[in-house]
Amino acid sequence: MAVKIVLSIHFLGIALAGVMIYFLSPWLSTSLNNEVEFTYLVLYSLLGIWSYLESKKILKGQNKAANELTKIIEKEDN
Repeated sequence: MAVKIVLSIHFLGIALAGVMIYFLSPWLSTSLNNEVEFTYLVLYSLLGIWSYLESKKILKGQNKAANELTKIIEKEDN
């Protein structure tokens, strides 16, 4: 149960980060003198890789926040 909650919160955060990347990339690309498409590509790639690695940690039980939430939910169930 706790893993499902943590994963859904993780995916909501990913969606929020994707929206932020969409709106902040044009500003960032002008300040770095890059093309907007290149900035989108780099930031979305980093977000995807980070999201995949973090999801694997959550599913394997190596994520500290997910483990703490599991302990809290187990205490409430007893």
